[in-house]
Amino acid sequence: MHIPIVFSFNDKYTIPAGVCITSLLSTAFKNNFYEIHILYGQNRLNQANQKKIKQLEKEYSNCAISFVSVNNKFNNAYEIRDVSLDTYFRLLIPSIFAAHSRVIYCDVDIIFKKDISGLLKTNLTNKCIAGVKEYPNSILHPKVKRHISKLDLEASKYINAGVLIFNNDIINSHKNYETLINSHMKRKFKYQDQDILNIIFKNEIKFLPDSYNYNYNSIEQGINIIDPHIIHYTLQKPWNQPKLFSQYWWDNYANSIFYDEKFYFSHIKENYSYFDIVINLGRRLNKIGLFHLYRFLQRFSKS
Repeated sequence: MHIPIVFSFNDKYTIPAGVCITSLLSTAFKNNFYEIHILYGQNRLNQANQKKIKQLEKEYSNCAISFVSVNNKFNNAYEIRDVSLDTYFRLLIPSIFAAHSRVIYCDVDIIFKKDISGLLKTNLTNKCIAGVKEYPNSILHPKVKRHISKLDLEASKYINAGVLIFNNDIINSHKNYETLINSHMKRKFKYQDQDILNIIFKNEIKFLPDSYNYNYNSIEQGINIIDPHIIHYTLQKPWNQPKLFSQYWWDNYANSIFYDEKFYFSHIKENYSYFDIVINLGRRLNKIGLFHLYRFLQRFSKS
């Protein structure tokens, strides 16, 4: 089975992308072949880093990796929350990959724990895209709730754009898609392309099982999955600081061609120092009675 899958990233994310793709290929079923397409912007992913990623073809016979330049598209796009303009490139998938009836898109700050070929068998009748609900149980910060409401969307139907299936046939057949994209790009959306996709495809979204985009927010929503297909490291990244489920990223890193012993062990040392500082600080705050004040202020800030 040939599975087309798209990623987009820049030089800064070369190693995380390599680790992500390593986890994809190492968990793939024997008869599955992944057609990996990487979207990149002008002067945003150099030849040396492209070559690093291409080395995976020598390690795994179940893939072919290609790079697709979008030139300077979205160069003036709105950026916020340290999320780069590369995030918008997924919006181009229906036009660039129109030859494929369906395409999977994934962020590179994820780890695949199981084969995901089953995603292509998802029933997408009358649906343009598929994704996992961000707030399935409507447990969310009041500010986020207000933001989604201003978009004329329902929080319980709002999806996270980190893992998507694009039904290109339907999108390209009855949607004036590019015109819609261009009109929405004039606005400054807090969650950028994610907001745009939720707006354009309102009521035309297939909801995927939570296992295909499992993250800390999933736990906050009361969703407990022991062995998900995909772990998504939203917000802080495991290669930068301690993070829930970070062991899966580091295990894949250690078993990848991108492994660097010095970096790996310096991270372990730094993490243990970090934990010691946090634990000792917590004990001291608790001892002088400030820990409960901190928790009160934290709760108050969410109101």
